[in-house]
Amino acid sequence: MPISSPRRKPKRLFRRPLPFMINRGATLLALLVWTQLALVWGQSRGEYAVVLSDPPLARQMTSRQELRSAASVDPASKIRREQDSVRGLIQARKIRVHGASQTLVNAIFVRASEAEAEILRGLPGVSRVEYLPPLKRKLDRAIDLVRAPAAWNLVGGQANAGAVMKIGII
Repeated sequence: MPISSPRRKPKRLFRRPLPFMINRGATLLALLVWTQLALVWGQSRGEYAVVLSDPPLARQMTSRQELRSAASVDPASKIRREQDSVRGLIQARKIRVHGASQTLVNAIFVRASEAEAEILRGLPGVSRVEYLPPLKRKLDRAIDLVRAPAAWNLVGGQANAGAVMKIGII
């Protein structure tokens, strides 16, 4: 009589298939999210000044006093009306407007991609669209520009600067 061996179960490759599938799904989801974010970040948005064709308020006035007088109210309101009409056209294209200027430059400031800036160049009343590169302010030289170390030496050093100063609000 032959000796029978106990029946063996087939060896499974993965003991817990469900956690493996969950990890795989999470990895796939993360990959899809990163891909979408890369596409969005690839459409880099920059700051642009949409310069309008009408001259700014400072070009229409002859002096600073005239700029502050009642004579400047009518030209300023005309510039604002023109800016409001162009601003409406810009916002209709889902481009974010974050500022405007009327005194030294007649411009509307927007945050847009290069393709959107090209579209803005064709709007009525727009003379040009200028890219505004990001600025990095370096205030590490401001102390030397105002000659603060020389002033501190006059009062006995930086530790004594402002020691006897009293500030009052009237």
